[in-house]
Amino acid sequence: MNHKTVSRMILLPRTIGLIYLLFLMLFSFDVFNSAAVTANEILAFAIHSLPSVILLILMIVTWHRPLWAGALFVAFAGVITAVFHTYGSMDMLMLITLPPVVAAVLFFATAQRTRRLLKKEAALPQETTEMHEEDTPSEES
Repeated sequence: MNHKTVSRMILLPRTIGLIYLLFLMLFSFDVFNSAAVTANEILAFAIHSLPSVILLILMIVTWHRPLWAGALFVAFAGVITAVFHTYGSMDMLMLITLPPVVAAVLFFATAQRTRRLLKKEAALPQETTEMHEEDTPSEES
């Protein structure tokens, strides 16, 4: 496995996280009832958008740290489950809680594969450095 595969692997949980974030944001728009937007509706929209904003901030902070991202997605799923009581309905559990858990598992898998790749690369430089020194022509000639 090379860096290209790992960088492609990280795209899947990030994509799931962004789609989930947009899905949560859709629920925020139910506060608008009429054509004229009032201050109360804007405040309600901001409050309903809080989970999406928190998730976006978590994704930005952990963009290059898949292990942290996985841990924070698990924590986010736990908080969402506790606050919104999604454990009461299988539909709600599958729609609201499962996507961040799946993203967390994928983040953990990416972190583990990245760690393995780095360990392999740490063992290789001694051999490859010797090969490169032999292959390069000397400056004396």
